[in-house]
Amino acid sequence: MGGKSTIENVTYTEYGGIFEFDVRVYEDETQTRLRETYSFRIFKTKYSEKNRRVYYTGKMKRVRVN
Repeated sequence: MGGKSTIENVTYTEYGGIFEFDVRVYEDETQTRLRETYSFRIFKTKYSEKNRRVYYTGKMKRVRVN
């Protein structure tokens, strides 16, 4: 059930390293019938100079069932 997901409305705020985006889930492969939308906000929590790893945390802001 369902087609491929699509990521849209992507923004990045450099101060704080905040990514925001929507994931849209469609009912069909041609992506004409939108089933639901998930909105996310993810941000940097730590940066390790030693191994250059960046750590993120985040949450789902909202879910819209269409």
